[in-house]
Amino acid sequence: MTAIVPTDRARALQLVAEIRQGLEEFYHTGVKLAQLNDPRMYRALGYETFEECCKVEFDWTRQRAYQLIQAAEYRAILPDVNPGLTSNGATWTEKAVRELTRFEDKRDAKRVATKALKAIEESQKAAVKDPTIKPMRLSGPTMKKFVDADMGIDHKKQAKERRQKEEEDSHPKPERFLDDMTGRLEAEIELLQPLMDSDVEMKLLKKEHPGTVKRFIEVCSALADLVRRFGR
Repeated sequence: MTAIVPTDRARALQLVAEIRQGLEEFYHTGVKLAQLNDPRMYRALGYETFEECCKVEFDWTRQRAYQLIQAAEYRAILPDVNPGLTSNGATWTEKAVRELTRFEDKRDAKRVATKALKAIEESQKAAVKDPTIKPMRLSGPTMKKFVDADMGIDHKKQAKERRQKEEEDSHPKPERFLDDMTGRLEAEIELLQPLMDSDVEMKLLKKEHPGTVKRFIEVCSALADLVRRFGR
């Protein structure tokens, strides 16, 4: 086990204190968590793992801690908010940055963030000239729209297709239903063929499972009736 150095413990305690004081500042919190995610740091506090340290010190899961670390890493490469937008209360939030973490390549995140900031600034300038225009805000939902658009994700179209599929599944078209059922019957008949070729197996099944055999005969009779109706 790594030896605990007094200076390491002092620095680790300082990191914990600073993280607690700045929980609302996700970027600074993430940066400090990344430093704390060092065996020398969390072991200096008596923890065997970073996960244990986060749970005891901050009541966070490891996943939550890594979310903040990742958000801080992405925020570090994003363009700063225009001072004009800052005066309107605009700033990078964790939710907005986490939408950008959907990009594996940070260069894509920076590109879309720059595009979004420009659009937000233009919309707010237009709102000043025309009060009827609702300006965009730098927020999680706004950034989600830009990320979705860049990824080619159309939620309205997806929702429409999902509703159509649900409708088709609950009320399938006759031709689709027959095609699916025919395919299933062909597969089942192929599985039953060895049984059908054995009189011994058939008699044994009828003797030991008469109820099941009766149901099978009734279903087949109904199916045969349906076939005869198609042949009329």
